[in-house]
Amino acid sequence: AFANQHPGIAEFDEENGMVKLKSDLTFPPGGAEVTGEAADTLSQLVGILNGPGASGFSLYVAGHTDDMRIAKPQTKRRHPTNWYLSVHRAVGVQKQLVDAGMDPARICVMGFSKYHPVAPNKPGNGGNKLNRRVELWIVPTGAFLTGAAATVSEEAAADEEPIGS
Repeated sequence: AFANQHPGIAEFDEENGMVKLKSDLTFPPGGAEVTGEAADTLSQLVGILNGPGASGFSLYVAGHTDDMRIAKPQTKRRHPTNWYLSVHRAVGVQKQLVDAGMDPARICVMGFSKYHPVAPNKPGNGGNKLNRRVELWIVPTGAFLTGAAATVSEEAAADEEPIGS
C-alpha cells in the first residue's frame, strides 16, 4: 500500500520484501542528500515501520549506481567513485529514517556501486536511470546481524561523521 501511494518515488517487490526508491527522484544529480518529497515519503514509511505490525523487522538500506564514471570535480570530491556514491546515498536514506524516528539499531547500510544492475546500461558506460536506486530490504530482526544491538552513548552518537565529510 505504501508503494502504491508513492508510485513516483517507490515501488514494492513483494517476492523479496523490498521497497525500491528511484534515485533520480530521491537525490539531486550527483548528490546524497535526500530531497524534500522523498524525505516526506520516508517519514511516512517510518510511521509504518514503527507500528506494532513491523516491530519484528529491521531495514537494510542498499545503494546502487549505474556504470557512468563520476567526472565532475565537485561531485568527485564528495563521492570519488560509484562505490562511494552508492554508500553515501544509502547513508543519506539511513539518516533520514533516523531523523524521522526509526531506531538506528534496526538499520543496516550497504552499497553495491554499479555491480548489480536491474537493467542493461547503455554501451560505453552510458548508464541507465533504472540502475540508480536505493533499495530498502525489510528483513526479520536478527536475520543477518550477530548479537543484540549495542547501546551507544550520546557522546559516541554525536561523534558520527555527517554525509560528505
